[in-house]
Amino acid sequence: MGVPLQVRARMQINILVDPYTGSNIPLFKNLPNRVFLPAMWFTQSVDIDDKLSSTVKTALIAKTAGWGVLFSLAAVGLILLIIGLIITLRHGWAQNMVRTSVPKISQ
Repeated sequence: MGVPLQVRARMQINILVDPYTGSNIPLFKNLPNRVFLPAMWFTQSVDIDDKLSSTVKTALIAKTAGWGVLFSLAAVGLILLIIGLIITLRHGWAQNMVRTSVPKISQ
């Protein structure tokens, strides 16, 4: 999986203008019905160097490794649960319990 070395984001904000015949501004007199005019725009850009690129790659690898560890631990837990159920069903739950009497403490 590649890492982008340059990232650009651009945004433009427009204003909806309706024609107004009583305007003193000649630019707005002959507008077609309801037109959007650009009011503001800007560009945000980031250039990623080699050091930051290696950090991003490490984070991507850590994400994949995290999923591997999650599924591995879930598999081990499931295997232990199945082994416990098999032992319990074969030998019985209460069969190995030893009944002892607890001596009373006299005061």
